[in-house]
Amino acid sequence: MRTLMLLVGGVKAARHAAFGGNDSALGCGFGDDGSAMVRGATMKTTTTLTAALLVVGAALMAGAAPAMAGLIEIQFTGLDLVYDGAKIVDAKSATGGTGTPADSDPLTTMVFLYNGVEQGRLVNNIFADIKILNVAGIPDTGGFIQTGGNGNTFGFDLLMSNSAPGWGLQMGIDKFSAFYSGSGISMAVTGVATSVPTQNLPFGLSINTGDQIAIVVSSANVSNITASGGFLTGFNASGTGNVRASGVPEPATLALLAAGLGAMLLRRRGR
Repeated sequence: MRTLMLLVGGVKAARHAAFGGNDSALGCGFGDDGSAMVRGATMKTTTTLTAALLVVGAALMAGAAPAMAGLIEIQFTGLDLVYDGAKIVDAKSATGGTGTPADSDPLTTMVFLYNGVEQGRLVNNIFADIKILNVAGIPDTGGFIQTGGNGNTFGFDLLMSNSAPGWGLQMGIDKFSAFYSGSGISMAVTGVATSVPTQNLPFGLSINTGDQIAIVVSSANVSNITASGGFLTGFNASGTGNVRASGVPEPATLALLAAGLGAMLLRRRGR
């Protein structure tokens, strides 16, 4: 069985909430009877609690820095790739980078997770638009190479709309390292997404564009392998992929969470 795997980038993920899950960092907590506490003083009135929640909600809706970050993961299936001896592209078209579904490979599923918990999935109008340049000189017996790079231009886009441009996540890339195991293809290509020009993720998710992004594509279905002069000159591969990046819920999502918390506490107080 032949296997192809592409790995792009390292992960710089925030694995803890901004206050490490310790409400003491905010100077607040809850008493033994469930009443809200602020630095040891019980919040006695509903008015005070409501005002605090409104302040939090307003700050979040105004775009204030969210209070927590985590790991966003996008898993996708149905990816088809082509290698021509010089570049790896999606099987739909060697051109791309414009967010056009007609130039992108249709995917089967796209699942979105936040800190390992599924937030939702898409099964329609999802595509991958890929072009990794200067991937030459892969030994047909196996070995390690470094690509010449894309120069921080189009390289790996995920589309989530059937209209153009349909970008859900647009990424610029540059140089990668590639390893091929030889018999039965096992290949890894590693690098870092150098920019995120556009993102429009569903389910209230947003990637921290200043953090590193990792992409993993694997295939156990490689065919049409060709070689010449000791180097691979082509193959087709089908498989799955995974994108990982540090991210946060959108401010509006957090505001709704704050509003829900307020409603819950107000209801409890009315009992």
